[in-house]
Amino acid sequence: MTGFFTGLVLVAVVMTPGVPGELIYSKVVGEDWQEKRISYIVRVLLIGMVGLVLTILVSAIFSGPVFSYVDVTGRGKEATLVPPAGWEFSIAYLTHLTFSAGVGAVLGWAHHQYEERHGTIQPYAWDDLINNHAEDHWVVVVTTEGDVFAGKIETADDYVGPSQRDILLEEPARYDEDKDGYFATEYQHIFLPSDLIESVAVMTNPEDARLSEIGQKIF
Repeated sequence: MTGFFTGLVLVAVVMTPGVPGELIYSKVVGEDWQEKRISYIVRVLLIGMVGLVLTILVSAIFSGPVFSYVDVTGRGKEATLVPPAGWEFSIAYLTHLTFSAGVGAVLGWAHHQYEERHGTIQPYAWDDLINNHAEDHWVVVVTTEGDVFAGKIETADDYVGPSQRDILLEEPARYDEDKDGYFATEYQHIFLPSDLIESVAVMTNPEDARLSEIGQKIF
């Protein structure tokens, strides 16, 4: 029974290096909030296993110490798994972790390059707005209740579903229709839940490249 639990622990340890590799992959490629959980699990296992294979190959090529998380002793029904010494186990794990992180980065870069060359990158509009357009810009948020606020986005989660697209607006100014202008409020921050948001617009900065001048008649 002890051998069984030892085996489970070792399997878990062998697989965990795939987690940081997957995080790097997702950072490079971007996340999909519609992706099924099983895809994430398969990716973690794949990156972890490729990292393990690379570690074993590199160790063999450079005549390094025999890489193994376990020593198999005994034969037949009496075979047991015995973890190696602490320092050997630590070196094996850290090496595996490093290679798995590298695998995640390389796979993410290759996937991103392929999508760019074949024109298949189609980011969700919300993620594109938050990550590429709203930074260092004023935004105007129109609520479903008819209020209009201008401010800078302090926090807004990306790669989430529509029901989680809340906004924390810094130093919000409220639009006064009678005076036709935005006036600073007493609020330092205002939290706007997704179900209260009607639309979000990003204001133009002087350094932004535009095809037309503000107020120009287009047609």
